[in-house]
Amino acid sequence: MLIRLVAFLICQGLLFSQVATAPAFEAASVKRNNSPEGRSELHMSPDGVTITNYRLRFLIPNVYKIAFYQIAGAPQWLDSNKYDIIARAPNGSSDDQLRFMLQQLLVDRFGLKFHRELRDVPGYAVVLAKDAPKFTIEKKPDQPGRDDGRVGAGRGMATGHMVSSAVFAEVLSIYLARPVLDQTGIDGLFNFELRWTPDEMEPQLGGAPSPDGAPSTDPAGPSLLAALQEQLGLKLVRQRSEIDMFVIDHLQETPTEN
Repeated sequence: MLIRLVAFLICQGLLFSQVATAPAFEAASVKRNNSPEGRSELHMSPDGVTITNYRLRFLIPNVYKIAFYQIAGAPQWLDSNKYDIIARAPNGSSDDQLRFMLQQLLVDRFGLKFHRELRDVPGYAVVLAKDAPKFTIEKKPDQPGRDDGRVGAGRGMATGHMVSSAVFAEVLSIYLARPVLDQTGIDGLFNFELRWTPDEMEPQLGGAPSPDGAPSTDPAGPSLLAALQEQLGLKLVRQRSEIDMFVIDHLQETPTEN
């Protein structure tokens, strides 16, 4: 019994120690951003976080390391409201620690409550079309050289430099708000540019403008699915997947006072 008691006390001490030493912001300001325009930015450094003109629709996946389409039960304002967050962290904080602190901020300031559950959901697989692909493989996985892996995303446009087909599938999943599996069989890195006429349901990706201005608004322009085949030689086929969903039980629109 004495051994069990000592073990219990040690465990409790470790638990309290972990709670006491859990990373936390030293100060944080959270404000609604009502500007109609403006670039969205998220910058993390060893001494804090600066987030400008950002939607929680994109912040939550970032800090919990989930995909955009894994969120369920989201209130309608999650896609429209934008916020500015400035938070000071203990100097030397890692990115993982900063994400943990942002998770706590969402709980404390927005009252976030959620649970996880497996759901069978509709999605897509991206595959090669008959005349595919309409781009060049720039680098094979076993070739030496730098992999930049840059992606640009805006309303009605997406670009990529030295990306894999798996990363490209993730980009499509953001626009479609559905899981997209890579079944192209493409082995290597490539560049792409994809432009289409967005529909009303397409998400606003942070508000950042496309490199050469506004996207096409020509009603006769191609849809995303049509542009995918015409411009890149790829297509989507419907496919269901069982995925881990991040189900929001409660989230308040107005954050608590700073």
